[in-house]
Formats: sequence, C-alpha cells, structure tokens
Amino acid sequence: QRQIGKIHITAQKTLQGILPEKRGIRMDVEILEGEDQESGVNIYDLEPHLRKDMNVPKHNRFYQAVIDSRQLASGDREFDKLPNLYIVTILNYDIFGKGYMKYCVHNHCEEVPEVDYEDGLTFLYFNT
Repeated sequence: QRQIGKIHITAQKTLQGILPEKRGIRMDVEILEGEDQESGVNIYDLEPHLRKDMNVPKHNRFYQAVIDSRQLASGDREFDKLPNLYIVTILNYDIFGKGYMKYCVHNHCEEVPEVDYEDGLTFLYFNT
C-alpha cells in the first residue's frame, strides 16, 4: 500500500541478550528499508510460526523490545531516531479466529480512539 525504498535483507540474524543470562532472539529475516537515519529507516522482522501453543502476541512483544533496544546508543535521548518497526508474523492458522487473512495491530489510546499514537510500531499477522 506504499512505495518501498532501497532494502537490505539478512537471513537468520541473531541478537544476543543484554546480559549473558538473558535471552536473545533470532530474527528469521530482517529487512532494512532506507538509506540512513536522516532519510528514515524501517525495520521489518519476518517470523513464520507454525505452533498454535505459542503465545504469539507476547513473543512478538519480546522481539520488539530486543530489536528496539539495539537502535539507540547509551545516553541517547533522541527517541525520534527510532526507526519504524514492523513485526510480520506468518501463520498457518487464524490467530484471532475472526476469518481474516491479515490482521494489522497498532498501539492506541482506549479513552480517545481517534488520537494518533504514532510510536512507529506495527504488528502484522498473516494467515496463509
């Protein structure tokens, strides 16, 4: 639904935990879109999951936290530098059971739903 810029694809990218005893992640496919921080960068994490017994929303929350934690240097307070992040999960079942092939999930304000909460985070779930 939009133009895609220059991309760089990395398969099987591993991000270590922040401490030796903390869990890291393995991104099945990382796609970086854009040239640099100035022109804007988007990160796409593609994750195929076939297990129904996994809590996929909490799994994706953890992945998002680990990916975001790598984006700013220590002491950097310019949070607008955080790139947009898209966690794309491909499933062989309907995660929410509502009959859609695609679900797009964003953070929002419950009290005022029309408020734009632009945190740059999108979770996409595909049932295929």
